[in-house]
Amino acid sequence: MKKDFLKKIPIYFSYFILLLISFNIYFSYQKSKKENISESSLYKKLFELKYYPSLKDPYTQAFNLDLNPSTFFSLPIKSEAKLKLNNKVFSLNSRGFRDTTGFIFKPKRDNKCILFLGSSAAFGIGASNNSNTIPSRLQKSLGENYRVYNLAIPSWNSKQEKTALFDFLKSEERENCKSIDTISYTGSTDINGIFYALQSSLYKDNESSNYLIDYPENYQTMVKNVDNGIKSSRSILFGLKSSSKIIINYLFGEYKTLFKRNKIKNQKLDSDLLMNEKELSFIKKKIDSFIVNQKIIKNTAYTLNGKHIVVIQADLKNNNPKSNWRIFANKYLTRRIKEEKCFSKIDFRNYTLNDSKLSKIKKIPLKNDIEKILNSKTNPSNYFYFDDSHLTDNGYLIVSQEIYNNFRSVDTNSICEL
Repeated sequence: MKKDFLKKIPIYFSYFILLLISFNIYFSYQKSKKENISESSLYKKLFELKYYPSLKDPYTQAFNLDLNPSTFFSLPIKSEAKLKLNNKVFSLNSRGFRDTTGFIFKPKRDNKCILFLGSSAAFGIGASNNSNTIPSRLQKSLGENYRVYNLAIPSWNSKQEKTALFDFLKSEERENCKSIDTISYTGSTDINGIFYALQSSLYKDNESSNYLIDYPENYQTMVKNVDNGIKSSRSILFGLKSSSKIIINYLFGEYKTLFKRNKIKNQKLDSDLLMNEKELSFIKKKIDSFIVNQKIIKNTAYTLNGKHIVVIQADLKNNNPKSNWRIFANKYLTRRIKEEKCFSKIDFRNYTLNDSKLSKIKKIPLKNDIEKILNSKTNPSNYFYFDDSHLTDNGYLIVSQEIYNNFRSVDTNSICEL
């Protein structure tokens, strides 16, 4: 009897594994179906409201970044790849940056040029087309004597803003500018980069941690992909291992997610783990580095008969009361920004929509209000935020108006001491 039972154990075990796999595939399918319905419903509604010209997210490919020899990573710089990315909502020019609408080309140094620097919000994620980004709005307000260049790329930080400026000065287009002003719509990616830097293996090595001070938030992903590429080219075993991970994830991935979720619930918040003296000192260095980068941009613009405006972008993630390290980083950034008098600044972190003319604007992101949008005639123009980090057309319009007013009222200020 006992021997018969022992013989059947492998059979029972096989049934058990098959049952687990079946449940995993079912839950994975239902989860994917729910996410797709929610996402597709939103973009279907935005299509019906004539906000976007298609039923899909037009910015999906805008976060597929390639290696770039100058800036670590960027949107594709090869001609064919750029053309594949273009759609009815956004398009890239010959240098791989988003097109600005409304300018009149004037050769032979007749243009007052403005370089608009930053990451995905400066690029214009969430805008319904090229003409509703901040650079295009500024171009329209400033008129034909100005040429506004959108030099923003998703996930770029202040170091890459600085590099984009220097690259522009080496380009042929620079010859068409009799003066160059710079505007950085910035801050969020430098703050986000703090968290990713603290997860890096380099941070554990005291001698290497200083290399992380200008660390872009996507650098670790780039390193991982390069390492995997090297390993796969050298080892058949690595290829088999990678394939087996994909198969195991397909068969049992939902259980892994469930265990991770329970583990996170029983842990301290990551913000609580990042608040010892070493981390506090590192956060300060990151913010100080951000200020230095803005000073270098400012001084470069000063030598080009221009001025520099630092615009700390609106980002709801900065308002997370549970994230202690974000609270500390933002408070220190506020202090450092106030200390600097050599460049003009606008801080949208504290920007409120309580003004009478803005009182009807929704204070939550459009994407977070999906159910209400689907069940009513809500218009995207009633929202300031598209999601936590990006704005709607109306949001970008409000920001561009504030920047325009500041730009017209400030002089070149003084040179920054480094």
